[in-house]
Amino acid sequence: MQQSRSDQYNLNIQVLGIPLNDVEGIQRGSVESGQFSVFQFSGERLHSVISVNAPRDIKVAKRWLKQGTCPSPDVIADPSVRLDKLERAA
Repeated sequence: MQQSRSDQYNLNIQVLGIPLNDVEGIQRGSVESGQFSVFQFSGERLHSVISVNAPRDIKVAKRWLKQGTCPSPDVIADPSVRLDKLERAA
């Protein structure tokens, strides 16, 4: 699983997997807040994640990719859901 990270001024950008140009992403967080992630799915499987100032999203997504599991896109998009708590409950 490919992972890269770059700090650009006040932005911490991390990429997990290889994002695809032709796949829509599920956004978690907001661009305006400066803290968000985009989760890409291939069918029902998590394919890649791009995060900006959201390292916890990458940490949890990395475990999901290794395990081959992931919550639904609706759950991921809901900012009131703590992804790290979901992981422990699974």
